[in-house]
Amino acid sequence: MTPDELAAELVAGRIRPAYLLAGAEPLLRDDALAALRAAVLAGGPADFDLDRLEGDGATPGQLADALRTLPMLAPRRLVWLREPPGGRGAWKALAEALPELVRSQPPDPQAVLVVTAGPADRRLAWVKAFQTEPAALVACEAPTQPRELAAFARREAKRLGVTLAAEAIDDLVERVGSHLLRLRGAIEKA
Repeated sequence: MTPDELAAELVAGRIRPAYLLAGAEPLLRDDALAALRAAVLAGGPADFDLDRLEGDGATPGQLADALRTLPMLAPRRLVWLREPPGGRGAWKALAEALPELVRSQPPDPQAVLVVTAGPADRRLAWVKAFQTEPAALVACEAPTQPRELAAFARREAKRLGVTLAAEAIDDLVERVGSHLLRLRGAIEKA
């Protein structure tokens, strides 16, 4: 699934029980996480209904407990697990527990699991768990082709309420390149 497909699902009201936001582009991961946070918490405060666990320090038991905790002020809870760079610390135990935790999530959960990670090896069992319905793997890879970058720039301009001619978008893409954060900043300045 792409970040655009995720956004379309969330607009349509579909919230899955588990998501893996994986890829080399942090801007796309952050945007996807923000969209999930808004959809899952539905405007409710994050103080009570958002758990953020660090993969190098959390245990499988803590993650399971967070997923079983009932929401307080929002319709659902958001349980966010961040994979540590290099898979260090307690990550090995979490990676071993994730497939069962993802499978045990009910289709209409009271707590939604979101794991954010850099590029993920799709052959690993914990990554495969997110590739099976109803869970989802959201590929957060930056576009590299000029046409894809121009499409990203058009979507960003529309989202920001900025009107740019096609030539201006092509010029921005040519000057800025594939660095999405810089491209977004250039569009904001326009």
